[in-house]
Amino acid sequence: MHASSIKVVDRKNDLRNLGDSLELKNAAENKASSIGEVDLSFNQIDNVEALDVFPSLKILMLDHNNLTSLTSFPNLPRLETLSLSYNGIRDLDSFLVQLTSKFPNLKNLNVMKNPMNPMFESESKYSDFRATVKIWVPSLLTLDGTDFSENADAIKKRQKDVEA
Repeated sequence: MHASSIKVVDRKNDLRNLGDSLELKNAAENKASSIGEVDLSFNQIDNVEALDVFPSLKILMLDHNNLTSLTSFPNLPRLETLSLSYNGIRDLDSFLVQLTSKFPNLKNLNVMKNPMNPMFESESKYSDFRATVKIWVPSLLTLDGTDFSENADAIKKRQKDVEA
């Protein structure tokens, strides 16, 4: 079996922390190094330190939880997809610093419906937001489900502003 083919799903169980998840406990005890995907969406999680037992994790889904930052996240060097929509993340600067240090191979990021994301505020603010994230995370291929092909000009402009 391929190392990243095992998926753990524990959704809609009102979990407050990872220790409450029997699915996750079982996976950690029996096959931690084989887990490639974890989906803990639709819970009440605000701390994910315990994910450090999954060194092969490539996909992490934590939509609709109570996360406000990446502080509790362990370093997950193989992580390629991170979905954090519908959480409470407000501080973009802190988020980007932690994102780049903890997930160096990130390719896909979803942060819709977080206070830091102006997606539904205005097109220009969202364009600047996308450009900022792409500059900070050059490995990123998609943000909020779309690639950066339409943001090339905004990214160049934002890059010049940063370098000035």
